[in-house]
Amino acid sequence: MVATVADYRVLDSGFRLSLQGGDGFQRSLGLDLDEGYVAGTNIARPILQFMVRAFQDNSRLVVVVNGSIELDNSNRIVPDSNVVLDREFDASPIRTYYVVIGGERFFPSAGNKLIFAVNADGSDDVLVESVVLWHQRRVAT
Repeated sequence: MVATVADYRVLDSGFRLSLQGGDGFQRSLGLDLDEGYVAGTNIARPILQFMVRAFQDNSRLVVVVNGSIELDNSNRIVPDSNVVLDREFDASPIRTYYVVIGGERFFPSAGNKLIFAVNADGSDDVLVESVVLWHQRRVAT
């Protein structure tokens, strides 16, 4: 017999995306999902959870699943079909943020990649902490 359970992966404890004293403008996180990974349904999809703090107003944060970051001539991110979050945050205390993601965006194996990025023009400064992916998987009972 097989059951479906909620599971999670802690992907990173934290990093700062900034060209001024941070870890650079992007951070790539690898993610391996075992064969029991459930891609999801209309009501059960993976959830990306993290804490975020912008140090200046209008700091843009972009998250890409299994894609890459492309920049325009002004070193600003050009969104593509792999973007699951593209949002500007105002300077504020740290807050928790959730993104519901279509399960088909992940591979039920090794080699998944999430990229967190800010514009590379020096205009953004964002702290990201406690990055967790919640998902479902099948287990034998």
